[in-house]
Amino acid sequence: TDSKLGFSNGLRIDGSSSYGAANGQIEAIPTYFYEFDQIGDSRRDVTIAYFSINKDDQIDLATANLMRDGKFRKYWTGITGTNQTLGANWPILRYADVLLMFAEADNEINGSPTAEAIAAYEAVRRRAFTGHEGRMGTTPTDKEGFFRAVQQERFLEFGGEGIRKYDLIRWNELESIVNNTRVKLAAFQKGEGKYANVPNYVYTKLVPFRNAASVSQEMAGLELLGGTVQEVMYKPAPSSALEGYVRKNWRAAVNDTYVQGFAVAFKPGQSELFPLYSDVINQNFRLKQDYGY
Repeated sequence: TDSKLGFSNGLRIDGSSSYGAANGQIEAIPTYFYEFDQIGDSRRDVTIAYFSINKDDQIDLATANLMRDGKFRKYWTGITGTNQTLGANWPILRYADVLLMFAEADNEINGSPTAEAIAAYEAVRRRAFTGHEGRMGTTPTDKEGFFRAVQQERFLEFGGEGIRKYDLIRWNELESIVNNTRVKLAAFQKGEGKYANVPNYVYTKLVPFRNAASVSQEMAGLELLGGTVQEVMYKPAPSSALEGYVRKNWRAAVNDTYVQGFAVAFKPGQSELFPLYSDVINQNFRLKQDYGY
């Protein structure tokens, strides 16, 4: 079979929907939603699918702990029914990756970013902020500041594409980011710091899903009490719902079990690298298995 992209990855679609069943097994952690600029960064609603499609073809808001990766959506293929293999190819290398790798390497070689490195970095960022370029911020010009900016841009640009872990390994920051993410999740659960205004609950209506030409048009069909996603997800919830709205857990969906279960299998110094293949070891008696396997 092929990759199952769009079935195992992507948002969840009920099997009785006219859009066809999709399992949506890959989840996005709730704090990732709030890494993106609230208004300007168009990547958030492409990268994170914070809704599902129910059996009646309605857009159904997800809880914060059950958002899915959004770049591979079955309804983008036009294939309906119970098909699990949709012929979608895994993206090996995108131009944005080339630009950001160049920007990172240039900064390392020269001790600070050249004009070409800055231009490469900003090309990726400007594409994400089309129409909201004023919210892009100022690009750092010192080595450390630019490196951190490129790190963050890779974090935002390649969500759901299987790159993040290996970036963190080559930067030797996997352990520190895992630990930092645990701290962020705990703050999210408690509504502290940058998450102080994240609502416990969100009120929504079940309305027909709009399979539109762009993700922004799709999300415009999501009906929330209190305004748009850019407003509702960044302020405390109303004290009560109006008739016709249903309450969804948002911040309230993240409990102790969820926070404590994040990256629970990760052990520093083990399994960051792949094991040596058994045939390789068998061909060279001087080799032994390593890396904590």
